[in-house]
Amino acid sequence: MLLEGLDITITVLIGSAIFGYLIAFLAGFGRLSKNFLIRNFTKVYIEVFRGTSLVVQLFWFFYVLPGLLGIELSAYLIGVITIGMNYGAYMSEVVRGSILAVSSGQSEAATALNMSRFQRMRFVILPQAIRMMLPEFGNYLIQMLKATSLVSIISLADITYVGLLYRDANISEGVAVFTMLLVLYFIIALPLIGLTRWLERWASKGVATE
Repeated sequence: MLLEGLDITITVLIGSAIFGYLIAFLAGFGRLSKNFLIRNFTKVYIEVFRGTSLVVQLFWFFYVLPGLLGIELSAYLIGVITIGMNYGAYMSEVVRGSILAVSSGQSEAATALNMSRFQRMRFVILPQAIRMMLPEFGNYLIQMLKATSLVSIISLADITYVGLLYRDANISEGVAVFTMLLVLYFIIALPLIGLTRWLERWASKGVATE
């Protein structure tokens, strides 16, 4: 029965990851922008989503937003958008920190070669920064998998939702249900853990320095 919710868990994870990584780069670059409005707008977004609970954010988008702005979205889209924006806020700091961690000598050398700011970022800084981002991105992917269990509170029938329904109908089997949920999430996480370790080994081969 728990496997009936597996497709929701996987699709929410995939959607959240794609949206979250996109937001991470947009917000990360926004924090580095020379434009005062963009930089501060991005900062407010990051602090709000990092400083409030994901559970509260899910409730707000699902229950408050439709009444406040008249925006009606499916529970799936709300789950994907909320988890993506929450973890995107965290990962944006990984993007910003990795870009700043690239040696200033790399940028200076690119400037000496008469590269524009865009060319310096695209061809010199970003390839090195992405190498540093990947292990942390892998860790956040596992975190997003665990966060998908929260979409059950907005009535998305993921494996946690199905498990809770079964537990409510079979109170005596509560321990078995939660044990199986633990095992299922671990099995789903195993390839993500393997991917993260591979990324860490690949990234540790070295980033260009001065």
